[in-house]
Amino acid sequence: MKVKNETFVTEFILEGFPGSPQMQISLFVLLFMTYLVTLMGNILIIVLICMDYRLHTPMYFFLVNLSFLETFCISVIVPKLLITFVSEKKLISYSACFAQSYFYFYLSTTDFLLLSVMSIDRFVAICHPMHYSTIMSNRLCVQLVIGCWMSSFFFLLLPTVMMCQLPFCGPNLIKHFFCDSSAMITLVCADTRLIKLIALIISTIVLIGPLVITIVSYIYIISTILNMSSTEGRHKAFSTCASHLSMVTIIFGSAIFIEVRPMSKDSQDMDKMVVVVSSVLAPLLNPFIYTLRNKKVKEVLRDALRSSFTKINHSHYLLHGMQINQCLENYVMSALNVFPVERSGNTKHEGFDLINMTFLTYICILSHLLCVMAQILQQKSNEIAKPGTSLVLECGVSGYNINDHHMHWTRQLPGKGLVWIAAFRTGHTTYINSDFQGRVTPSTRGSTALLQIDRLTATDTAMYYCAR
Repeated sequence: MKVKNETFVTEFILEGFPGSPQMQISLFVLLFMTYLVTLMGNILIIVLICMDYRLHTPMYFFLVNLSFLETFCISVIVPKLLITFVSEKKLISYSACFAQSYFYFYLSTTDFLLLSVMSIDRFVAICHPMHYSTIMSNRLCVQLVIGCWMSSFFFLLLPTVMMCQLPFCGPNLIKHFFCDSSAMITLVCADTRLIKLIALIISTIVLIGPLVITIVSYIYIISTILNMSSTEGRHKAFSTCASHLSMVTIIFGSAIFIEVRPMSKDSQDMDKMVVVVSSVLAPLLNPFIYTLRNKKVKEVLRDALRSSFTKINHSHYLLHGMQINQCLENYVMSALNVFPVERSGNTKHEGFDLINMTFLTYICILSHLLCVMAQILQQKSNEIAKPGTSLVLECGVSGYNINDHHMHWTRQLPGKGLVWIAAFRTGHTTYINSDFQGRVTPSTRGSTALLQIDRLTATDTAMYYCAR
């Protein structure tokens, strides 16, 4: 009996990108900078959406998941590619190669499905705006996202198991810059017709299914937009879809090109460029497309940047020897832009700058400057929260004479910014926000600032702060 001696592959060699050492260095720098910008941009999108209540909608919930996907997808490819640029031997182990291949196609499949779900979200928002909040509930959104991730897992389960069982006993050079399954399967020393057929069927379903859903959704969307009588409404509707449509074009276009391209000896080099577009360029453009073309995201980003600069500037001033008490009092009075106006015997406050007041309070609290004392409203019993009753809040201000300073009360509703309520000083005019006129009475008792709220309502549930 003749024994056949076979040597099985334990590691693969990645072909990478051809070129001189200078070209390799240039590509390394370019991809490294692209990777950093992509990570920072997508993480910024995730942080903005998670931290700002204005973006807590289904559309931005899906965008957070898309940014996660893009971040993971580029992290599967680029770090190993960067290593190959600076390594003489572009090796990757057998297990690492299969892991890279699986996660790349798993994340790409999830990307296709999620983009189709986002098109459905846009369809409901534009074609059925009156029922949008009812249809796109939080529960449904979570179920759709989980469905995308789970469906991708089951789509790739069979071909992945089959691929792992195939023998690699011949050449181990993968003619690609990562472990692409189509390049790996050419190295198998066995019959691959069955797995190629299964891979073709699954890739067709994964690509054509979401694409059909997206196309049908946009047919209805465009039809609805064209029937709108308002030019402003049409422009707003188009702008909400433009960002999503841009990502659909890049990602689906790249995948379709790879599937329908004519086979030739140059097709592998073309595949490399297309993969760069879909796995590197798309994640890079994602945050820019959704920030530059989205008014609400730009507004949130602008507020966040303004907040950061304000904190830096005022910390800089305080570090240069200004007295905290004087700085705070002058800043509060100028920020609130106090203009007392007599109306029916009551003095009201108008024109206060809510943005500056919000920044001021946060600066002092976050910087631990002891110039703001905070009192969080805590319910001691159920009777305190009864609507229609009165409640007195106390704010300890020990360490200085309360009668020598202007005291300010603000409150923060759940998920909202700070709102100024009242400013008062013993023996001086009291300024009250017109929204609270007749319901609040600020006063002092010893070294304690008091705020009485009459006729409590459910909207009074908030965090209350006092500042001097």
